[in-house]
Amino acid sequence: MTTETQPQHPAPIKAGDFCHFEYPVKDRARAKKFYGEVFGWSFVDVPEMNYTLFRTPGGQGGGFFEPSEGMPEAVINFLAVESIEKTAAQVVAHGGKVLGEKIEVPGHGHMLHVMDSEGSVFALWRAH
Repeated sequence: MTTETQPQHPAPIKAGDFCHFEYPVKDRARAKKFYGEVFGWSFVDVPEMNYTLFRTPGGQGGGFFEPSEGMPEAVINFLAVESIEKTAAQVVAHGGKVLGEKIEVPGHGHMLHVMDSEGSVFALWRAH
């Protein structure tokens, strides 16, 4: 397991690409040990967000979060979008649902959790 002091910046992404993924964890230290030792992931803790960023050896990025009440305890995939509002409207128009409010990630962008027509939860992401 390695620990970085600064997160690496991902390669440019296009709208519709997977750009991030999150794992719900109850014990971040245990999860860091597991994924670090088994898969060689590196980590950066973000205490002000109660969050841990990770990077896979191939450069894919994600994070560990503590699930809140009402959120499914499942991996959440993030899809890059050009407009959260327009994409959310398309989600609803095609049989999906918006779950909650748009959330700002200070200094990085905005996200919104949605559900597709099959009941799968994912997040829309718009970087600044």
